[in-house]
Amino acid sequence: MGVVGGGGGMLEGAGLQLGFYYRNTGGDVQPFASIPVTYTKAVFPTTSHLVDFTVDLATVKSTDAWAGQHIGMMIVSAGDPSLAGGYWDLDNVRLTAEPSSEIKLTFERVGRNVELSWLSATNSSYQVKISEDLQTWTNYQDRVVGTGGAIVKTILPAERLNAFFTVIASPNP
Repeated sequence: MGVVGGGGGMLEGAGLQLGFYYRNTGGDVQPFASIPVTYTKAVFPTTSHLVDFTVDLATVKSTDAWAGQHIGMMIVSAGDPSLAGGYWDLDNVRLTAEPSSEIKLTFERVGRNVELSWLSATNSSYQVKISEDLQTWTNYQDRVVGTGGAIVKTILPAERLNAFFTVIASPNP
């Protein structure tokens, strides 16, 4: 989010809290990630240029209270009341989500073949690798571009007693 502080004679030390919240079953606001923003002339040397602030959040786990909930962005005055006055200008709010880097790989034996499957993310590509000893890995076929849905890759039988598989995700070029 782009922030300008210092407008209207704002005093140094005035503050905001930027973050995310969800509402619990009782309807109460429950913040779960936030950062403070404090006005100083060093941080906001001009009132004509936005300064970017980012609220980062780790991958949401199914056990997190906000998992599966509607979330909101919060902008809350967090300053000492004796520093009241002036105004903030906020613009260019961006909410981005990065796909989880964790891949849950499942497999199924279908006849003599092995089918590997996993959920993909758009803008990611995936390389299946195979190893006989967990030391040396080789690419199996070409990279697959994620669609946001399940990807199924059929591994043809080979004359191997052992075969280990992994899938490596990377941003799609």
